[in-house]
Amino acid sequence: MWDYSAVKFTRTPAQANLVKDENGRIGVKITGRDSGLVKVGAKRGVFDSLFAPFNALSKKPKNNLLGQTKLSLVEEDGMLIGRE
Repeated sequence: MWDYSAVKFTRTPAQANLVKDENGRIGVKITGRDSGLVKVGAKRGVFDSLFAPFNALSKKPKNNLLGQTKLSLVEEDGMLIGRE
């Protein structure tokens, strides 16, 4: 069992940024705010950051991240990713 008292969690659930991998695919990096950790799932997996495709986000956060960018969203291997 995870010792929650030994971990730094924040009140803000998470923050996200756009990131590009070496193949030019653009996705989302989700981190805990102020170097906090992110809890994921029913088993309460805890991570310092994780990478996600756009189809893992709801509509409002996806639109906030994309904003005025000129990305085209493309589906590859069942994942919605961005391309410049």
